[in-house]
Amino acid sequence: MKTKNLIVGVGALFGFVGIDAATRAKAGEALIKQAAIEQLTRIFGEKVNSPIDIKLLDWSQEALTAAEADHQAPSAHPHNGLPASAKALNKFHWYFVGTEAARENGGYLEGALEAADVVLASLRDS
Repeated sequence: MKTKNLIVGVGALFGFVGIDAATRAKAGEALIKQAAIEQLTRIFGEKVNSPIDIKLLDWSQEALTAAEADHQAPSAHPHNGLPASAKALNKFHWYFVGTEAARENGGYLEGALEAADVVLASLRDS
């Protein structure tokens, strides 16, 4: 229902915690959740100060998705990009457009935009 440019109802917000696994473990789930509420309140106002629920999933603690090396913060952001074998698939009109396909900003929204720009340029040039 929409009333005077206000949307009434419930919604969901999500995000990523930008601190390493050791710091997350030391801080604890309660502190991280409280920091998230405070940040969202600063951004969206008091109406989000009392969420119905908060879910926190620390991928570094998931045995099936993380290795011990994932507990160490990288010294720099990785340069991903596609291997030559994946790029070669372009001749069959197969294109990989996603954040992990970006050369410099993989894992970030900016990486997805970068990867899209690369594919669009490739399509224009073909």
